[in-house]
Amino acid sequence: MTKRPGIGGRRLLLVEVCSVVWTAVCFCASAMGDVTVYPAPDGLTPSTKYEVKVFDGTDWVDSYVNFDSARTSGSGSGDERGKTFNWTTFETSDPVRVRVRRLGGGFDNVVIRPKRHGVSPSTVDDNTVEFTIEPRQKLSVEFDTEIKEKCYDGTHGIPCVKNIMMVFADAAKLSSAIDGLAASDIYRVTPGSHQTTVAVSGTSELAGKCTLKTARGKRVVVFAPGVHDIGYWQVPNNIEHIHIEGGAVVFGALD
Repeated sequence: MTKRPGIGGRRLLLVEVCSVVWTAVCFCASAMGDVTVYPAPDGLTPSTKYEVKVFDGTDWVDSYVNFDSARTSGSGSGDERGKTFNWTTFETSDPVRVRVRRLGGGFDNVVIRPKRHGVSPSTVDDNTVEFTIEPRQKLSVEFDTEIKEKCYDGTHGIPCVKNIMMVFADAAKLSSAIDGLAASDIYRVTPGSHQTTVAVSGTSELAGKCTLKTARGKRVVVFAPGVHDIGYWQVPNNIEHIHIEGGAVVFGALD
């Protein structure tokens, strides 16, 4: 579901570092009681498949829905063609009601996974469901009209979700994971491009190589709110911790 850096698109770095932070803010989060949501980041296109709203105790407010299209080249890309991965994230200290709207039309049934959480959705209208999510839960919302019965093999394949919709409810944090660290130990990365294009050895392909290098020898790297392109980064041994702040979106790959 991701794209190789420098080859037909960007790879979204889906690593859970301190929190799931793949929505971005207008460089400031919007806090509503016990719920914190992040509006649309500059330069990124919101999902065309789903909309999500969260109830803050008074009103239903938008929670930005990110999306990434399946890669179109490389090994196995044919199996993923046409699929999308859509997700939203917010912070909450208590159970919160969520509404997910399918923009592509109606449905007959919806399943919330993992089923062990026992989340039972209710129908709001022809294309919207509502359910309650607990802090730290990560749920997949699967409409029956998004299920393809034979994936990966048109004759003998297995069912899969064409347009995946994930809801991540991070627990509200009383402090940051980097609180107490000395400023001299931290390298703060500002939004922007942090890669250069290089040839892939033995091929005619190009890839993005990260220019952060050793992060000036610091122990901790912090990605500030905003959009970052880092390509492929082989993280050096001097770096002990990578922190992606709420509101940061990082495209790339870590090794």
